[in-house]
Amino acid sequence: GGSPNTTYGVFMQQVPGGCPQPGANAGTLTTDSTGHGYASTTVARVSSATTFYVQLVPNGVGAPEYTSDRISGVS
Repeated sequence: GGSPNTTYGVFMQQVPGGCPQPGANAGTLTTDSTGHGYASTTVARVSSATTFYVQLVPNGVGAPEYTSDRISGVS
């Protein structure tokens, strides 16, 4: 459900200790003409982090267009 034909920077935020990220630490995702896209990535875990979420930022700069629900309780 993103904007059509848009490249997003994928930011894996990790709290505490890895937020905000200075750049798209999880790569990019490009949507098709209907606004759908797919990305798969792995990022190193910040050892102090207990809460995680993903943000998609158009062109990798500025405010996020999408922020996932927070994922808590990961051990």
